[in-house]
Parts: sequence; C-alpha cells; structure tokens
Amino acid sequence: MLICRRLHQLRQLFLFSPSSGLYSCPLPMTDGGARLIELSYADMLKRVDPLCKELKDLETKAEDTRQKRRRNNKNNSRT
Repeated sequence: MLICRRLHQLRQLFLFSPSSGLYSCPLPMTDGGARLIELSYADMLKRVDPLCKELKDLETKAEDTRQKRRRNNKNNSRT
C-alpha cells in the first residue's frame, strides 16, 4: 500500500511540477511591474488625482441632473 501511495505522489509531483512554474512566475512579475510603474509615475499620479476627483464630482452632478430631468418629464406628462 505504501509503495502505491508513493507512486501516486511521485506521479502527481511529476504532473504538477512543469505547470507550477507557469503559475508562480507571472504573478510576482506583475506585482513588480505594478510597483515599478507606481514608483516611476508617483509624481504624475499626485497631479492627476485632483482631476480624477473633479471628474467624479462632475459625473455625479450630471447623473443628478438627468434624474431631475426625468422626474420633471414624468410630472409634465401626467398633467
């Protein structure tokens, strides 16, 4: 029984070993690339952040205006 279990473990290791290299490499490389970009463009991100916040505020106001217009159109169509 022990020999059979060891053969099964050996087979699993043999099958898993080549594919494990494929899965372990890209993730750390992606994390490293993301960190490199973050460090390289940190100054630019600081300048862009207020613009992103302003854009988000404008999008929120635009959606509020659309909803008010829809409500007004519904009220006008009822009268």
